[in-house]
Amino acid sequence: MTVTVLQAASLLCLSPHVVGQLIEGGHLVAEQRGNFRFVSVRSLFAYRRRHWSPEQAARHNTLLAG
Repeated sequence: MTVTVLQAASLLCLSPHVVGQLIEGGHLVAEQRGNFRFVSVRSLFAYRRRHWSPEQAARHNTLLAG
């Protein structure tokens, strides 16, 4: 499953530019389809586990649910 760079940015609370840098740096897995890149949802959650504190994740999950 994949999401657009814009969706990935929203899920990670980052700008699309920063998500692009994370892709280029190998921190997120993405595939190119035409002119667009799609980020693997698995790599998004792996990135969150590595870089977010439990408090950040809980706060973000609460915002998504509410």
